[in-house]
Amino acid sequence: MVHPLFQAPLGAGAAATFLGLCAFHFQVYCDFSGYTDIAIGSAALFGFKLPDNFATPYAAHTPANYWQRWHLTLSRFCFDYIYRPLGGNKHGELTTWFNTLVTFSVIGFWHGPL
Repeated sequence: MVHPLFQAPLGAGAAATFLGLCAFHFQVYCDFSGYTDIAIGSAALFGFKLPDNFATPYAAHTPANYWQRWHLTLSRFCFDYIYRPLGGNKHGELTTWFNTLVTFSVIGFWHGPL
């Protein structure tokens, strides 16, 4: 469903585009969740306990709550080692926006181009 939509996006109607985008989002979630489960299980074989990476994001009631439930390990890492060392939200609104932009840029570079 997703591949044909992205091959010829101009030929799809609004409903098909919306459905395709929802399917793509679900596909990305399944990819992330799958490799995370494999990593957690593999680590457990060697006696390591890795944290969960998702907390049922599709059960979220708001976009902010969704983001809090999605890709927890990357979010926590970026918060602890990028956003907070830059000063977080402690030095005014402009600095907070800058720190947020830097943090999200790093997350974007981490994921790479589509």
